[in-house]
Amino acid sequence: MNVTRLYFRVAGTKQFARYVHKYAAYSSTSFQKKKSHFPSPATLDHPDAGEDAFINLRNENYILNAVFDGVGGWANVGIDPSIFSWGLVREIKKVFNNSDEFQPSPLTLLSKAYAALKKSNTVEAGSSTACLTLFNCGNGKLHSLNLGDSGFLILRNGAIHYASPAQVLQFNMPYQLAIYPRNYRSAENIGPKMGQATVHDLKDNDLVILATDGIFDNIEEKSILDIAGVVDFSSLSNVQKCLDDLAMRICRQAVLNSLDTKWESPFAKTAKSFGFKFQGGKVDDTTITCLLIKSKNYE
Repeated sequence: MNVTRLYFRVAGTKQFARYVHKYAAYSSTSFQKKKSHFPSPATLDHPDAGEDAFINLRNENYILNAVFDGVGGWANVGIDPSIFSWGLVREIKKVFNNSDEFQPSPLTLLSKAYAALKKSNTVEAGSSTACLTLFNCGNGKLHSLNLGDSGFLILRNGAIHYASPAQVLQFNMPYQLAIYPRNYRSAENIGPKMGQATVHDLKDNDLVILATDGIFDNIEEKSILDIAGVVDFSSLSNVQKCLDDLAMRICRQAVLNSLDTKWESPFAKTAKSFGFKFQGGKVDDTTITCLLIKSKNYE
């Protein structure tokens, strides 16, 4: 397999370092889109991550990271799935930038954004999973909300400290926020409150990995641990570059695995658990955000 043929949007990597309060947080996103039914517009107001979308935002007190996976089935009826996922991003940015007016939480941010998107009449139809984390730089707490089969891991001391469980209605049908056409009847009534909310106390050198299922369907958690385990984050002057490299290496490996038709991928194992036969990786849009926590000691 010729790895050099894979193209990764380095320009799409988002990175921030914030020394505020007790903690610093660094984040980096890497993504690779699959072939799409919809050609990319000549002008695009966001990175071209296919049906996936993502957020890396910060203010004086918080670091917000999120990933969204627009449900590809809408392409079968001529609707671009990315319009919904990036619509959520647009509305969450507005809510977060006005969060001085209220105590932010992933649930509040997503609820307000989803309501605003439905009222905007800018989306004919679509749906998306959602995974948000909000890190408090003052007290080290990570608040999360995960709805669907995107998700996040917390890596600590070379082990998986936490892995968010997937939420699915049935095989390959995750929980999703949706806007349906007026003539469409759906028995589903899934809202942000149906996502799983958690709170975690993070420590120095904890690594949080948010990703769409393009990652988790195509790379084992142990492989993620192995890739992260060889990265040295001890030098602050080199942390951001190391984090950028880590995000791209995991993304790259997941994409390579998705093209391998012979191995038993995580997606294939899940299919088997539901009684379906599937072999190999699952080609998909692939998005990963890595968030590294560094404590700042005051003397």
